[in-house]
Amino acid sequence: SLGSLLLVGGEAVPIQARPVQVVDATGAGDVFLAGLLGALLDGVAPRLACAVGNLAAGLAIGPRGAARIPSLAELLRLSALVP
Repeated sequence: SLGSLLLVGGEAVPIQARPVQVVDATGAGDVFLAGLLGALLDGVAPRLACAVGNLAAGLAIGPRGAARIPSLAELLRLSALVP
């Protein structure tokens, strides 16, 4: 729940994640990367793509096991709520 870091011009920029209760972190990194890459491939700007990855991982760690993997459409819709 610390978020991620985006390297911009040699500077690490923190991208905040919203607070979530961790039930099971299984697959969180994989789901983060899937959200990040999916957003980038869809033309989303890097900072927002990191926020989408954070959101994806946050949604994935709520249930037990890797049972909650959100779609890119859901993530992009929800990312509008990310500050």
